[in-house]
Amino acid sequence: MSKRVLAPLLWRGVGVRSNIEIQDFKLFSRTTIIRFLIYAQSECDETILHLEFLFETNSLKDTAIFNQPKQDYEALSKRINKFIQWVEDNWNDFQKPETGNK
Repeated sequence: MSKRVLAPLLWRGVGVRSNIEIQDFKLFSRTTIIRFLIYAQSECDETILHLEFLFETNSLKDTAIFNQPKQDYEALSKRINKFIQWVEDNWNDFQKPETGNK
């Protein structure tokens, strides 16, 4: 399978990046941050399932093209999971900055 055919599948991982890119974490509560991280981890897991489906149905026959992205997404999913655990254990809800002059 060519990289051009695989590109739409790998593009799916863009959701991971957009779910993690929050401008300023201090403006969001712990639960909101965890929600975005869970979305990102779900995107990783879904991409792994798509890769496995393509490989199992012989739509993707090259094991190198299958193994490397799969390993990368598995590693990223584990890192996101560890970060979720850290946020749950250590994150204090920051107060939103006050607006206006006193």
